[in-house]
Amino acid sequence: MKKRIDENEQENLIMPVPFIDGIEEIRNNLKFLTNSGEVTYGLEILDDAVGFIIPGSITLICACPNVGKSLSAQIIANNIAKQGKKVLICSCEMSAGQLMVREMVRTMGTSNRQLLQAYKHNRNQLNSYFDMLLDNKEYNYLRNILVLDIGDMHIDNLIKIFDMFKDYKYIIVDYVQSLKGDGDDERNQFKDISKKLKSYSLRNGVSIIECAQIPKSNENENRTQKGIDFQKLKALGAGNWEQDADIVIKMAEELEEGIPYVLINLSKNRFEGLKFVTYKYTKTKRLNFKLESKGL
Repeated sequence: MKKRIDENEQENLIMPVPFIDGIEEIRNNLKFLTNSGEVTYGLEILDDAVGFIIPGSITLICACPNVGKSLSAQIIANNIAKQGKKVLICSCEMSAGQLMVREMVRTMGTSNRQLLQAYKHNRNQLNSYFDMLLDNKEYNYLRNILVLDIGDMHIDNLIKIFDMFKDYKYIIVDYVQSLKGDGDDERNQFKDISKKLKSYSLRNGVSIIECAQIPKSNENENRTQKGIDFQKLKALGAGNWEQDADIVIKMAEELEEGIPYVLINLSKNRFEGLKFVTYKYTKTKRLNFKLESKGL
């Protein structure tokens, strides 16, 4: 007996379209990009490799904890916001205040410790400093960013929130494995989360940037005398995230003569010819990535 499709299920169906309608999609993308202006992302490997992140696409950033995936996502978000675009940051680890402290370190060199000392010794002066930041037009781009706490949130609830902010065409999910999905085990839950994020991005012309954690054990297993084997470096549930992504960036730390470097590898790129390339960066005290070399 055929299963009857109820109204709720019908809403989630993606119906086929004529192939020739792809021309109209290209026109719409070009119109969107012309109206919004050319976008840069603040990471050289991404700016070099991708002419633009196409609406309705998924960009995946994978790394072990503390390597810099969240920092990379925030750098991308800030650069997009500086160009007048609205960005929704969905974070399971960092509040708006924590992200703001990181931004103050990046842009002004003001550390958490300095803020605490200032608060202890001259509270009024610190409050004046905060007021100055709020009034300074140079930092107006921060008003283009919303921050949402997604710890243990179900993907269906997250998508309902997305629908409330449809003018936010860039969404960062940090990190995808923290979400809950439908399924009787972790693998099927990850599959459900990935498919629903992909479906949402396609339906609504939203560019989603996903962060995914790589287990430290996986990174250690794939270190060779020649360095990291990025093709074998895999995030937890990677089969789902990488399959549905249009761009895949993988990050790993490497010591050379006692100097820590961050290697950023472009593992997948559906938009341009540049892929399977690695750029070398150092992470500065002001939480920026300084490019050291290209094309390893």
